[in-house]
Amino acid sequence: MIVVLDTNCLVAGPLSRGGPCAEILDRWRDGQFEVAVSPALLAELESVLHYPRIAVRYRVPSDAAAAAVGELRAQGVLFPDAAAPPRVVPADADDDYVVALAQAGSCRFLVTRDSHFAAVDSVA
Repeated sequence: MIVVLDTNCLVAGPLSRGGPCAEILDRWRDGQFEVAVSPALLAELESVLHYPRIAVRYRVPSDAAAAAVGELRAQGVLFPDAAAPPRVVPADADDDYVVALAQAGSCRFLVTRDSHFAAVDSVA
């Protein structure tokens, strides 16, 4: 089974030891499922990990950020970015690529903490 973990879960996992996102990442590392990744998702993760409010508040050193991205790049199932992702997340077009990734990977689940996805009815 392949799933998409939105960037907010990938960031929250290591920062919230014992939280739901941390448990999801642990289960992935234990081989319970595979994670779909794309160049856009990896780039967003790298960018977010370097945001001052993340890097400073949670003391995320650059090498730890690079290691997190590298782990996903090496262990994730890589799919190309969609040339024109479908418009499905009404409140935030920047999130449409995540849905396109889920479609490309025929993913059963898209895990996110982003409230913008609540307005998405369904994705075929």
